[in-house]
Amino acid sequence: MSVSWNRRSACSLNETARDVFDLRGREREQALDFDVVAPGHGAVFPKSAVTETREYFEDLVAAVSAGMAAGQSLEQLEQSVTLTKYRDWKNYERLRTYNVEAAYHNLQLYR
Repeated sequence: MSVSWNRRSACSLNETARDVFDLRGREREQALDFDVVAPGHGAVFPKSAVTETREYFEDLVAAVSAGMAAGQSLEQLEQSVTLTKYRDWKNYERLRTYNVEAAYHNLQLYR
């Protein structure tokens, strides 16, 4: 799965990201004793970004799942799932519909 943990640089998942539904992995990461994350590339960021990113994916999956249960099409979900509490994140608008689409396809495949 391709994920950027740093909310300042974006938060996205790719279309084959089955692991997005295994948020237990994010919980295990949070349980580790560390203060900062130093990825192989990109900026160093605080542990709190792991929590924020997990919450983003939880909110994304919940919103898309609820819309699907209500019979919304992908196009309708792309319009209605706004996740506005994350609108200040870098690349929010550019990645929002992409993430909705990826969550939609993953929910179709793995739920």
